[in-house]
Amino acid sequence: FRRVEQGNLETRIHLNNSGEFSDLSEGFNKMTSRLGQLIDKVYKQELYAKKTELKQLQSQINPHFLYNSYFILHRMIKERDMENAQALSSYIGNYFQYITRNANQTVSLENEWEHARSYINIQQMRFHKWLTIEFGDIPQEYLKFPVPRIILQPIIENSLEHGLKSVSESGLIRVNFIGMDSGISIVVEDRGNISSEEIEALSQKLDFTDDGLQTTGIINVHRRIILQYRSGSGISLSRSELGGLRVELKFIPQGSEKGSGHV
Repeated sequence: FRRVEQGNLETRIHLNNSGEFSDLSEGFNKMTSRLGQLIDKVYKQELYAKKTELKQLQSQINPHFLYNSYFILHRMIKERDMENAQALSSYIGNYFQYITRNANQTVSLENEWEHARSYINIQQMRFHKWLTIEFGDIPQEYLKFPVPRIILQPIIENSLEHGLKSVSESGLIRVNFIGMDSGISIVVEDRGNISSEEIEALSQKLDFTDDGLQTTGIINVHRRIILQYRSGSGISLSRSELGGLRVELKFIPQGSEKGSGHV
């Protein structure tokens, strides 16, 4: 019983004699065997449920700016701005190839950032007189760091669609990559208008696990990160020094020790 209490469900009792102790040992062996089967079944069900949820969450990510992108391309061609039209068509092609191809749901951070850059380039062509995006380099040792597909673009899109929507001056988004002892942290900040109450309300939604909650944008990305990575990973929100929202995405791989690195 002490061995089972310590988690060793392979423990079995072997008695050659008959009687009450034999009946007791037989019942003990059946119990430990059944416990092992049930735990294995629950574990597999939980793992399957997480994989199913992961696919469902990722399938919800759809491009919202296809029409606008092709409208801009049409306008460029009509104005015979062929150089920018060629560049934009390349960005659009790269963008949709990335989100529609049947590939692993985990990619390198370098590839994920290239996809986000395609999105940024498209939006900067759309808002070239208004939008500025500053971004740092990925530390060399983290270029191949595995991350879920399509986790940066929704965060940047959130800054554009919500954080900067009511900004009258030039819009600014800043993206930085910070290596930690046990993983990496990505910080996306904007110069938007958001109240402290709105930040607090959004932070509470990140911790709300009701299945009926619509998992889009920041919540979607947060859910996918915590499904795949170690405890302590996920998204945290705060006030940016730029004045708007600061979104930190933290990735701590399974099996790693939480380091002392911070942002």
